[in-house]
Parts: sequence; C-alpha cells; structure tokens
Amino acid sequence: MKNIAIKRNKSSMNSDKLYVGIDAGSISVNCIVINDRREIVYEFPYDRHLGKVEERVSTLIESLNKEFGEENIQSISFTGNHGKKLSEDFGALYEFETISQVLGAIFIVPEVKTIISMGGQDTALLQINHSQATGNW
Repeated sequence: MKNIAIKRNKSSMNSDKLYVGIDAGSISVNCIVINDRREIVYEFPYDRHLGKVEERVSTLIESLNKEFGEENIQSISFTGNHGKKLSEDFGALYEFETISQVLGAIFIVPEVKTIISMGGQDTALLQINHSQATGNW
C-alpha cells in the first residue's frame, strides 16, 4: 500500500501536542488530527479500505508518526465498526460511534438538535435534547 500524502494546516501547527481521531468504518477510514487548541491540523481524505482496514490504518498511523513525529502525537482514538478491535490492537482509546458523532456535532454547532448519520452499514437519526438543568444532552 502506498504512503499517504499529508497536508498540513500551517496556521495550526504552532502546537506540538497533537491528537488523532480515526473512524474505521465498514467502508472507509477517516482521520482528523487536532492540536491542543482543538484546531484542525490535518484532515485525511475519504479513503475506502476495500476490506483491508487493519492494513490501511497501520499505514495511516505510520505516515502520521513520520510526518508529525511520534513524540508529538499525544493520543489516538478510534470509533466506527472496526474501532473497538483496532483500539485494542493499537492500545488506543475507543468511543462508540454515536457518542463521537453527537459530541463532534455539539462542538461544531453547540445548538444542534438533529444529526443524520449515513454510514456504510446503517443510517441513524439522532435528536438532541439539550437540558438546561444539567447542561447535558
């Protein structure tokens, strides 16, 4: 499998602390790298893994370590259909896909009320009820 060309967001590279999120789904691998100010440093282009998800993720992590320096990557977290197994294989964090989607949507649009998730295996409609009393959703 070929190496991955990584495009950096130069304005967000003032931080050496980087955090990687990988969505290893049934069809594709998606990845984002953020810094400690929660700015996007790198967004991996949509990539169909063609059933070779472990190989594709290994290549991705090798490329990220080479480009950004393994010492600068503070953590890697997985989500998606293959996320649980990969998190165990790589000794990384795991978060259930729906929780990742809700938290990500709230971060981007705090007042979000509805999320439509269309994946390779399933589709979900998520309705968020923001609780004024608890501050939770």
